Amino acid sequence: MVQLDGVPDGVSNEVTDDMLLRYGTEVEIHSIPGAPDIVGGEIQDPLKKNKFDIAFVGNNGKEVTSTVKIARKIWFAGTTGN
Repeated sequence: MVQLDGVPDGVSNEVTDDMLLRYGTEVEIHSIPGAPDIVGGEIQDPLKKNKFDIAFVGNNGKEVTSTVKIARKIWFAGTTGN
């Protein structure tokens, strides 16, 4: 879980009008591979940079691409279930 530096392009700034800001949405980050990097039984944090190109489904089903900058990391669980 991360806190972004600001609202991505393609998302309204009006919290009361924009469900994406109120409840969040799933985003794709194509520069991060699908398989996690596991070292010593621990999943390594895939967010090694702080700026990423993302894709998501926005308001009214519109496909949106944007760039986000991570202001801070709030939580990351790096343990595996094995």
